[in-house]
Amino acid sequence: MKPSYRLRWRFDFVNSPSKFGCWNGSSPHFSDSATSVKKEGLVRACIEGEHLQQYATKVLLEMPGHEYKTSQWIRRCNAAPVLSPKINGEIKLQSELMGLALISETHKYTVYVDGTGSVHELPIERRNIKLLEHTAGS
Repeated sequence: MKPSYRLRWRFDFVNSPSKFGCWNGSSPHFSDSATSVKKEGLVRACIEGEHLQQYATKVLLEMPGHEYKTSQWIRRCNAAPVLSPKINGEIKLQSELMGLALISETHKYTVYVDGTGSVHELPIERRNIKLLEHTAGS
């Protein structure tokens, strides 16, 4: 899959400024994750894409805030694990970013780095799960 976009999540609120994720989920810090953002007053959850050649940012997917449950980075792990040179003995799997998904109670909406998308219905056992995301927040 040839990347055409860098992706990030965006949350729009009724009485406070919008919050944005890091492009391609590049931060390792919890405070930069979608999970860390309080969802009170959320009116819209989006996936934004920045086109790699045109540098224009646009909304590639949006859902009403009351439907948003969580988000998920979609990665493909490469076959061979590698030893991290910085931390002795730690094994890390190299991965390639494939996309970003917004998940409602019943569906998973995915946007891929090539700009295409997909929708999948969640199985019954993946519905009505209580998530830390809706009780935590900074």
